[in-house]
Amino acid sequence: MPPPPAEPRAAEPSAPPSASPWHPRSIVARAMRGAAVGAIATVPMTAVQMIGRPMHRRRPPFEEVTQRLGKRLPFVPTPRRRTLGIASAVAHVGFGAGAGAVYAVLAPARLRFVSAPAYALAVDAASYGGWAPRLRLMPSPSRDETSRQVVTAVAHVVYGAGLAAGLEALDRRGRAG
Repeated sequence: MPPPPAEPRAAEPSAPPSASPWHPRSIVARAMRGAAVGAIATVPMTAVQMIGRPMHRRRPPFEEVTQRLGKRLPFVPTPRRRTLGIASAVAHVGFGAGAGAVYAVLAPARLRFVSAPAYALAVDAASYGGWAPRLRLMPSPSRDETSRQVVTAVAHVVYGAGLAAGLEALDRRGRAG
């Protein structure tokens, strides 16, 4: 005689993913975490670019883009020499936060230490080899100094490593707490 059918278990109540802004499946929560980590990861990236500056004659790309953008957009004041560093740093951290948010939403948590640096290099290629030269905010790679391109690529790998490490740390903290 077959055993009696098991009684169906009542589903455990669970909050929908959007119930808490910090729920791991929440797109908004992942974007916020990615933005925070991306902003922080921009700091060591910028340090690499500044340390590498003596290797080439030009300013760091983020500074050059900020200055040229200020000249091209009528509603954006052109930063003066004294404020260019601050304006470009704020813009750079903002761009890093945005890139971190996109990565955190789209990329799987597995293999972050490979995918985040690869993503950062893709952002570098799309920015400095794509839209920035097309908008005449940067010279094209064929017209730019090779040493600056190398420094910029290394800086983006540092950003990607920081992005991966920061998101991993937040994930561990979320699992532990």
